[in-house]
Amino acid sequence: MSTYATCYEESTGRLAGSHKARTAVLVSPEGKFRAYAESEAAASTTNDGTVPECQNISKLYVAGAAGQEFHMVLELKPDSETFGNSFDLIDWSSQGHRLLVAQGIWQWGSELVRWWREFTMLTPRRYPTTALSKTHFRAGSGRVVLAYFTP
Repeated sequence: MSTYATCYEESTGRLAGSHKARTAVLVSPEGKFRAYAESEAAASTTNDGTVPECQNISKLYVAGAAGQEFHMVLELKPDSETFGNSFDLIDWSSQGHRLLVAQGIWQWGSELVRWWREFTMLTPRRYPTTALSKTHFRAGSGRVVLAYFTP
């Protein structure tokens, strides 16, 4: 489940305007936790009005069982080198208390595409993280980062 959102038309590459994308809610196996992500791609132009730009802000939300409010636990913002970003919800662990999330970061409209992916494993503060759980989630290339959330 991805939050990939773009300001550009896929067929022409022209700036089309701002768009939003949101994943479905991903529920942990035992139903104790829920998560979703969203991204907004905002269209603009440079100060002199000549170059179209697209910048993303992506957010990840987590909540406890049904009926509890979602809280933002991670946010990706553009920086001077990378305007594009997104979250992919990979899956909850089999015990349902760890969530693996992939973060994509890139530069829109660059001839030299810079794509970077980082995997973040989120776990509630009451569950310990271990080196074993970190290697359990290692999937292909990318760095794995441990993070905690409070639902």
